[in-house]
Amino acid sequence: SHPLEKADLVVCLGGSPVERGLEAAELLKEGYAPRIFISREQPPESLDILRARGVDFPESHELTYEMLEAFGLPPESLIISDDPVSSTAEEAEQLRRVAIAEGFSHLIVVTSPQHSRRAWIAFRHMFKDSEVSVSIRPTRFSGFEPERWWKEPRYARRVILEYMKILWYLWIL
Repeated sequence: SHPLEKADLVVCLGGSPVERGLEAAELLKEGYAPRIFISREQPPESLDILRARGVDFPESHELTYEMLEAFGLPPESLIISDDPVSSTAEEAEQLRRVAIAEGFSHLIVVTSPQHSRRAWIAFRHMFKDSEVSVSIRPTRFSGFEPERWWKEPRYARRVILEYMKILWYLWIL
């Protein structure tokens, strides 16, 4: 977690849309940035077949958008990515293009507590040669407790998986 300061954009990373969306909404309401960028994950496999059969099944970015709109955030403050991404590294690459094209100088990246270290590795790497600064903000709305993650099976699995992914990122980036 980095100290909070005013930014041009809050970035709501894909995955865990409720806890990350809640944090992004709070940061906007607290005046840390005027807009939120909502990452778009790769759609689930066979979604096109489901929709072709007349079933309207929302993607996670659509659910995040609806949640933020229900909080009263104006639609013009919400930016949805057009291009789906499949990893945090791809999100960082996408945000670099957006930040440079829009002339942003500071981003606040919202993620889950157990994901914040890997997010920082990806964004630090992607923005190392740019004028854009990035702060990582773990959501306050997670049940994750760093002091006792191993006592809860779902968090133990997530942390172990995160360590494997961190090693992968350190190798490939």
